[in-house]
Parts: sequence; C-alpha cells; structure tokens
Amino acid sequence: MKYLVDKDILNRYRKYSILGRGQEGVCFELSNGIILKLFYGLEEDKKIFFDNLKCDQIAYPIDVLYFKGNNRVAGYTMNYLQGYSILDGLNDDLLISDLKSAYINARLVLLKQKNIFMKDLCSENILYDKTTNSFNFIDTTRWYPKYGSEIENIGNFNWQIMSSLLKSIKADYTHLKENKRLNEFLNMYQAQKEEISLFIEFLLELEKDVSEFNGEKVKSLKDLKYK
Repeated sequence: MKYLVDKDILNRYRKYSILGRGQEGVCFELSNGIILKLFYGLEEDKKIFFDNLKCDQIAYPIDVLYFKGNNRVAGYTMNYLQGYSILDGLNDDLLISDLKSAYINARLVLLKQKNIFMKDLCSENILYDKTTNSFNFIDTTRWYPKYGSEIENIGNFNWQIMSSLLKSIKADYTHLKENKRLNEFLNMYQAQKEEISLFIEFLLELEKDVSEFNGEKVKSLKDLKYK
C-alpha cells in the first residue's frame, strides 16, 4: 500500500532499534517481523512495485512511504528474513555440500520471478539460512516488472557469490589467480552469456584446487581459509 508521511512521522520511526545501515539508508526493526528501510534522503527516481511478488525467500516491499507535498519516496517496509552473508560462512561450519543444494533451491526461486529484475542483488543482500538450508534475498530496493529476466537475476546471483568467495580467499591462496577455469566461470557470468548455471562446477573446481593445495579434502567453507 501507499502511505503519505511527514517529518514528524519519520522521526517517530527513527526511535526504533536499528537493524543495520547500508549505502542507501537505515533499516529499523518494527514489530511482527516487519523491517522499515528509510532512505538517507528523499528519493525521486525510486520505482518500487510490490503487488507482483509473493515469495517467502524474498523480502519484497510491502508498503511504500511517500513524503507529503512532493510525493518522493521516503522508504518502504519488508519482511524480516534470517540468515547470514555467504562471507560469514567462511567462519562457520557451512558444508560445501549444503551450499550446493541451497544454491539449486535458490535458482528455482529466481527462475519463478518472471520479468522482474532484482536491482541490488549484492553479496550483502544474499543471506544463507542454516535452519532451512536455503538462500534468502533482502533489501533489493527496486523491482522493475517487465524489465530484464530471471536469467539476469541468476547471472547476478552467480557473479556475486562466486566473486565474493574468490575475493575473500585469494589473499590466502595467491595461486588461485592462475586458475584459468575459475576465471572463465567469472567471465561467463559477468558477460551474462551463460544461461545454464555452472556454479556447482565452479564450487567443485574451487574445492578440488584448495584440497590439492592443502593436501586434504575440504568439506566446509571454513576449510577454504588458509591453515
């Protein structure tokens, strides 16, 4: 729904507990599993559509707040979804086998988003939920119906988690820079030329490379860190 707000209403919202800050704004924890994101400034160009998304793994906008007078977007509400960033999995016993099955589930979720392009699908907004062994997608900010495709969402998703993983462990395993196969995967996704996901193959190559380097089989993301 669309709500008109003024400065006093926005200040009342700012008294709630802060859940986190990002480049665009601040997220507050309201009640009953609802999160409010307020932008740092009033946004003129935000196009937020929220009537076409019904998915438990995506924090789609529920209500949009418009500032009285100029009708600019002040913020929006979304469902709270739990989980942690894939990079935090490097400090946890997240099994690579679990990551593979969670990824397959995430691909199916993204494939269902017909003609809806997730604008801010970055690694910080992709959360792994250990209790359900699935990925949740939060704070995607803008939805563009009939713009882009589900393949673009998958390509973006692939690129973010692969590049994040590689970037995080390359400092420990400098030889990975010479792994042509891993770099081929990244180049494919960056150019969005590959419609069928090869993330599983990417993960197998990474697992194999680091296992050979360490002299023992790696089983979890934490094992990817240099010992």
